[in-house]
Amino acid sequence: MQIKRDDIIFLDTNVIIEAERSGILKTLTGYFKNLTTVEKCLQELDEGDKSDPEYIRVDTKFLAEKLSIRSVSQRELAELLLKLNNEIALDAGEKELLAHINSHSLSLYFIENWKTPSSGRGQRPLGFA
Repeated sequence: MQIKRDDIIFLDTNVIIEAERSGILKTLTGYFKNLTTVEKCLQELDEGDKSDPEYIRVDTKFLAEKLSIRSVSQRELAELLLKLNNEIALDAGEKELLAHINSHSLSLYFIENWKTPSSGRGQRPLGFA
């Protein structure tokens, strides 16, 4: 599967942080036409522990201009939680992003950040249908 410029690409908080950490966030926002996230992910970016030496500062005002920011209703959240049946632990931003995706009956794969003992960071595909 090849990602195209016009594809809708959903970004959670961790993906945005890692894109900023690696210096490609502005390149991504300039190239892809339909980058999307939810309000909760922007909120999580603003609420990070700024005293943490590993904290990555992300310009959320810039993101608000470049990304499509979606709001998620309580109904959308409830529908997702019923579908997942408490089988997957999600943080608030991931939950809202998946609730938005679920409400549009999209089938997709997304990249989730996770830590590996050797490299510290990695990626694994997680299916969601």
